[in-house]
Amino acid sequence: LRSLVGSEMCIRDRAKAGVREAEGGRWPTLDAVVAKTKDKDRVVYSDGTRVGVEVNWNFGTGFELQRKVKVALAKQSAQEAKYESVRRNVQQQTFAVWGQTSAMREREARLREAADAAREVFEGRRRLMEFGRETLPQVLDAQIDYYTALQDYVDAVYDTRINDLRPVSYTHLRAHETPEH
Repeated sequence: LRSLVGSEMCIRDRAKAGVREAEGGRWPTLDAVVAKTKDKDRVVYSDGTRVGVEVNWNFGTGFELQRKVKVALAKQSAQEAKYESVRRNVQQQTFAVWGQTSAMREREARLREAADAAREVFEGRRRLMEFGRETLPQVLDAQIDYYTALQDYVDAVYDTRINDLRPVSYTHLRAHETPEH
């Protein structure tokens, strides 16, 4: 869960940086320039090395700048929406799996109690058969009921364990679907 939400946050932060970069084009740039000339005879310049400062302000690219800012803002809002969608989806999946796990654990406990009760019935009928008060078909029916209840309990235990691993497999698959950063 953390890696999935974290990767979406990283993409969202990159979109915000793109907006800041596009908006930064509104201001002039200041460059330090060092130039070394090869005027050995010193015809044009009296010194071989020049140092200067340049200030650049592109007045002619105003519409291009607006387009870049709008594109960056659109990317940012799309990434924000995607991040919210992923966060909401992960939260819903977590709540759903948590509810399923709680219900499955309750089912597991009830089936354990049913298997214990069926075992007691089977053992009681077997003892009664030893004293001649029960018949063999009734004891065998109780034994079948006991093993059926025990099998249901074991199935519930494994279903619960598999359901416990479902969030891990879901987030692992979703994390590999997101683009690398």
